[in-house]
Amino acid sequence: MAIVDMPGNKGLPSPRKTAVVYLKELEKAGILRGQKIGRENLYLNVCLYDLLAG
Repeated sequence: MAIVDMPGNKGLPSPRKTAVVYLKELEKAGILRGQKIGRENLYLNVCLYDLLAG
């Protein structure tokens, strides 16, 4: 499912661009770890993974 700009969003940032900004900031903070697989960027919640891994 792709996130696309809606016709009524003229002048507003697209939801996809906003999400990318937030994900990059969380990655810089060390909360998420990003990995590119093919054309997709996947993000791992490091704290949750460590908690579940024990």
